[in-house]
Amino acid sequence: MKECLHKIDELDIDILFLDMDFGDPEVDGNTWLSMLTDPPVTVACSSYSNYVYSAREVGIKYFIGKTPSFRALEELLNDVVLEVDRKAEKSKRDVKQLEIKDVSGEEVMIQVKDILYAIINNNILTIYLESGTVVTQMSLKSFASMLPLEGFAKPHNSYLLALDKIEVIRGKQIFLKNKSKSRKGDELLHITQEFAKEFRHKYEIFKQNNLS
Repeated sequence: MKECLHKIDELDIDILFLDMDFGDPEVDGNTWLSMLTDPPVTVACSSYSNYVYSAREVGIKYFIGKTPSFRALEELLNDVVLEVDRKAEKSKRDVKQLEIKDVSGEEVMIQVKDILYAIINNNILTIYLESGTVVTQMSLKSFASMLPLEGFAKPHNSYLLALDKIEVIRGKQIFLKNKSKSRKGDELLHITQEFAKEFRHKYEIFKQNNLS
């Protein structure tokens, strides 16, 4: 269960279909969902209508039975996709600065324009800036949700990169405009196959909207 929670927090999931009955008297879908730091748009799935009320208490807006008709499923998905779009639109807010609590508990103000990239390692997030780093305990997904949607993308499961800091992409290597900051140890940032298509697509859209 803990591994699944970690994966949900780590991956960019838009829609979650959640079975409400875990077969465990102490843990059901509502309890499990409340453990997530930033849950995606969630659809509660159950044959028992009593879960509808408890699901709403944890912020679940959508509910479907175990054997829905095609039409009911289609209507639900239309509503859910609209909710995902609204959530994404809200994330496009014009954020200028962030207040982050570092690992020592000190509040640090970060200017979004100074962010180069962030790397997650064992739930410890290191944010690389134009002038130093900030280390905090936060998931990469939670950090990404605080930032303007179109300005950042993941070239790797553990990286989040500011697209305006890219100088050039050669193959699977990313060179940043400030090259002295573009290294993790002795390695250049790189693109993994899993994220390559989506990352390149987001970068092309970003260039069309901002660099033309």
